[in-house]
Amino acid sequence: MRAVALCLASSLVLLTACQGKQEQTPPAAAQPAPAAAVAAAPPLAADAGKPGIPGMLPDMAPKSVLETTPVDTQFADVKLSDNADDKKLTGMMTSQFKPSDGVFMSIHTDGTAPKYTLSSKWLTPTGETLTEYSQQINSAGNNDTIFSLSKPDGWAKGEYKVELSINGKLLKTVPFTVR
Repeated sequence: MRAVALCLASSLVLLTACQGKQEQTPPAAAQPAPAAAVAAAPPLAADAGKPGIPGMLPDMAPKSVLETTPVDTQFADVKLSDNADDKKLTGMMTSQFKPSDGVFMSIHTDGTAPKYTLSSKWLTPTGETLTEYSQQINSAGNNDTIFSLSKPDGWAKGEYKVELSINGKLLKTVPFTVR
């Protein structure tokens, strides 16, 4: 019995001594990583230069996060022009453009939502997507936003359209013609 008590007391002393040593060593996160643990650069994509980040595989490209919460914000007015500055349309108001024109769209929204995402999807006459833009709006009430698209190599003639969405819900389609 005395031997059992002596073994238990020895074990307790060893356990206490080991706990004291653990507290003195720095945590693993504070120690520098060994050189072999440093991450290698991502592999280059065979199709570098296509949409996404150049030189990265398509599944590594950043994903856009779209707000989908329903809001009461609506499109009050949408106008097209052949010119604009950062805040307003400055050119002739029109829905007909030359192949060399830029297409500028003023989007007037109104509603009580303090935050929402305004998106535009630009479509060719055959329905293919040219591009998509989204902008976070961070104020309720009346807001004006300018979206634009130009093609340095010129627009092909035809009937185009822009689909406008708020928080992912398609609310308006705006047609325009290139002659």
